Amino acid sequence: MTSTVPPLSSRDRYRMMLQAYPLLANYWNTEEDCLRYLEMKESIGVLSRGEQIMARFYMSVWRGENHDFNFLDAAALLSSDGKKIILTWFADPFWP
Repeated sequence: MTSTVPPLSSRDRYRMMLQAYPLLANYWNTEEDCLRYLEMKESIGVLSRGEQIMARFYMSVWRGENHDFNFLDAAALLSSDGKKIILTWFADPFWP
């Protein structure tokens, strides 16, 4: 007998994607199973440039609307780990 693992929900996929970027993972509210969106948005100014790019990406995916995320900035400035997160999402997009 083969056991099948149920597919992850979009919310679970998002949480895992956020956890892949440890500097921003603390913006996940475990108790309420959601992004602490307003806190992330208010913190943009104190984040490094790379963190700002990733925060804008995460907020854009969370809300399904653009939060000034720029692919060219991401390509030029992010580490390969950050780029991989974005490219993985781009290949199979989802919205929580």
